[in-house]
Amino acid sequence: MAQGLANLCTPLFGGIPATGAIARTATNVKNGGRSPVAGIIHAITLLAIILVAAPLAKYIPLATLSAVLVVVAFNMGEWHQFARLPKWPKSDAAIFLTAFALTV
Repeated sequence: MAQGLANLCTPLFGGIPATGAIARTATNVKNGGRSPVAGIIHAITLLAIILVAAPLAKYIPLATLSAVLVVVAFNMGEWHQFARLPKWPKSDAAIFLTAFALTV
C-alpha cells in the first residue's frame, strides 16, 4: 500500500513512479534465486555497481535508458496469459484487461 501511495504522490514532486523491488525480485527468481540470501547478495551487488558507476550514468542518453526500460518491461510481461483470456470468467478477464490498460 505504501508503494502505491508513494507512486501516486511522486509525480506531484517531479518524480517517476517505480517498482524497483518487484523488478529486482522477478530478475532474481528468473535467474535461480530461491532464498532471502539471494536477494541480499543481489542488493549488495546492485549497491556496489551504483556506487562505482553512478558518476558515469550522466553520459547515458535518456533515450537509451528508456529503451532498456521498455525491454525489461516487455520481458517481465506474462504475454501467454492473453491466450488464456477466453477461458477465464468474464469478470477476471475484465479486471486483467483493465489493469493492463491502466498500466500501459
